[in-house]
Amino acid sequence: YDLQFYASFADSNPNDLDPELGIVIHFTGGGNVRITVTYYEGGTSTFYLTATGPTYVMKWYDLTDTKTVQKVEFYNFEWWSPGKVYVDMCILYYG
Repeated sequence: YDLQFYASFADSNPNDLDPELGIVIHFTGGGNVRITVTYYEGGTSTFYLTATGPTYVMKWYDLTDTKTVQKVEFYNFEWWSPGKVYVDMCILYYG
């Protein structure tokens, strides 16, 4: 399988709080996922998550301080592995 998708977010961090990305990924097969976070203020953060399924993986990623998340993109390099990938995620801004 080939996983490539993104989620967009509103420009809503008026107090310049620090963002974190929380994700839960369920691999029914294998996965080597690149996660790219784009900010409204410019710039990106990139993370990699690798697991052999079936498994659930929960991660928190500390993003760039005071920036606002515009988009989170996922790309799974393990397209030759049978199975599916399910993703739940949230953006948390905290002071």
